[in-house]
Amino acid sequence: MEYKISKLIANKKKYIFHIIMAVFTLISLTIPVVGSFAMYQYEMTKRNFIDNRRVKNIEISTANVSGNRARNLNESDLTRVKQLLSDSKVTTHVFAEYFVNFGISAKNGQTYFIKAFSNDYFYQKMRLP
Repeated sequence: MEYKISKLIANKKKYIFHIIMAVFTLISLTIPVVGSFAMYQYEMTKRNFIDNRRVKNIEISTANVSGNRARNLNESDLTRVKQLLSDSKVTTHVFAEYFVNFGISAKNGQTYFIKAFSNDYFYQKMRLP
């Protein structure tokens, strides 16, 4: 009787050992694949956005009036930014971004949020002041 129990335990140990080895092998293969993919994505992002001297985006969204008070930008601020950047030796482009802070409901029941890079739409089409 004792011999059968020890043989049964020995067989169970082999079975558990095979399961643990299969899991270990699977993990050993998965970690390098995921790690290499993450490193590839990091290198691509670094090459495309950080190390690329030709592509830099700077967003200026508010102006500091005095102390800690900030205000939205206006046309004179845009002119001032263009003037400051024209004095630099680097080629730059300035784009103004206009958007409606609230949704506009259409006849079909959908709500749309509008963002544009030209103020023509807002002043002519929507007749905003």
